[in-house]
Amino acid sequence: GSLSYSVKKLKVIAGGGWNVYRGRHFGKVIWAEFADNLPYDYRYYLSHSYKRDANAYIKGEFTASKKLNIFGDVQIRSVKYSGNATDQDNVIIDFGKTYLFFNPKGGVSYSVNSKNILYGSLSIANREPVRGDFVDNKLSSLPKPEHLTDIEIGYKFRGRAMFFNANAYLMSYKDQLVVTGELNDVGSSIRRNVNKSYRAGIEFIASAEILKNLRWDGNLTFSDNRIKQFDEVLFNYDSGRSEINIYKNVQIAFSPGVIAYSGFTYSVRSFGITFMSKYVGRQYLDNTGHESRSLPSYFVNDVRLDYTPKIFGIKKLKATLLVNNVFSTLYSSNGYTYSYIYGKTITENFYYPQAKINFLAALSLSF
Repeated sequence: GSLSYSVKKLKVIAGGGWNVYRGRHFGKVIWAEFADNLPYDYRYYLSHSYKRDANAYIKGEFTASKKLNIFGDVQIRSVKYSGNATDQDNVIIDFGKTYLFFNPKGGVSYSVNSKNILYGSLSIANREPVRGDFVDNKLSSLPKPEHLTDIEIGYKFRGRAMFFNANAYLMSYKDQLVVTGELNDVGSSIRRNVNKSYRAGIEFIASAEILKNLRWDGNLTFSDNRIKQFDEVLFNYDSGRSEINIYKNVQIAFSPGVIAYSGFTYSVRSFGITFMSKYVGRQYLDNTGHESRSLPSYFVNDVRLDYTPKIFGIKKLKATLLVNNVFSTLYSSNGYTYSYIYGKTITENFYYPQAKINFLAALSLSF
């Protein structure tokens, strides 16, 4: 729930929430060639999960002048997390943690005139590990919560037929949970804490009405996403022990340095066509910075056709045809990697190739 209060130049909103989740995780033997004496629908593992999430917040907005606006909010959040019994590998699960987070945020915006706005903000956020981080944890210590300090400054322009936004950011992390490049036995990414890391970059968002019926929308992001030190854990099959390789100042996995989008939309009456282009820079499959463990950059194009006829009795009818990858570009947008020592270091990369040209049709209506 929430309460709001306004007086002259000050507006305040306060609220909070309380949520409880209880879950049972189990696996059944649904078929076996040789079942021996197993009973029907035998559960070979069962575990329980509990999560309680309580929070309270207060937000304020102060209009200092016609041009200057000051805002801020504070959130206090308490999370209790626990799990016990066994997982699908018959490994004992037994964890319980309670977190108390303080998440403040503040900022200012300044209207130079009716078309130009400058803004800046500083925020601190904390986030707890998820259940998978506990269950898939291979270290002796439990996973830690993430701590983020985010600084942003930006500029907005809004004209009659054009919009432009430039936003620069620095996100400094303590104990960020990053993917290692490995998957667990059900195909989910495994994550691990890294002591210090950051994501810094600049984002551009723009749109323009080029002609009466032709509109362009686009965005572009340049970023540098790095871990100060990453400890790669490799299992040595020759010695039966794990070994550690240390990497300094390496790129964070699945964090491309360049992302771009462009879309041209032509509309006339009830018909619209959009030509969309997307570019994604090189992505590393793990946090070692090895180019041999990466996804090459790719550039793909899609076309969307929209038809919205006016039919009596139907408020809104919309037919859509999406033509994906119109030029049948060969690329992979995801994958994973696994390395180990067997006489020498061996790395196995796995990729998810995407389809060539493909189609999706949709129809929606309301009365």
